[in-house]
Amino acid sequence: MLPYDRPRVLLVDELDKSDIDLPNDLLHVLENGSYDVPELVRDAADSARVHTSDPGGRAEVRDGRVECREFPVVVITSNGEREFPAAFRRRCLPLEMRTPTREQLLAMVEGHLGSRPQGTEDLVDLFVQRVQAGGTHSLDQLLNAVQMTTAGGFQADGDGRKLVEMLLRDLAKGR
Repeated sequence: MLPYDRPRVLLVDELDKSDIDLPNDLLHVLENGSYDVPELVRDAADSARVHTSDPGGRAEVRDGRVECREFPVVVITSNGEREFPAAFRRRCLPLEMRTPTREQLLAMVEGHLGSRPQGTEDLVDLFVQRVQAGGTHSLDQLLNAVQMTTAGGFQADGDGRKLVEMLLRDLAKGR
């Protein structure tokens, strides 16, 4: 929301796990294109230089108010754990992510690791079976399993099988 000349991207991850008032507060900020930083408003100085998320970046905030020149592109993620207010939902374009296919998963592994190590297909198949059986799994589990189990002559039997089971465990079942 800083006064950049070009639009930025604002990521709000897992909004459904935030404070109950955050969607309405965020709506207010995005409609106005500005917000006050109470600590800086109370400060006697007319302006303050603050750190930004840009490497080595700093910005000047005048009178405690952060105000954008160009509205950001806002991407909000949610796991659907709660409903958002109607006024908030009206201003959103929802996009529901489908479960990736086997071929898409193989492409993601290859894109992430730069190759498709031997044994990748078997791990992807196991991952797909577990997801189709109703398990709760995430892509990073698959990527970790492929990376950890295909390095240096790993054998997916014995203790290696235990590692695969730990890496691809159902997240909804805890340990």
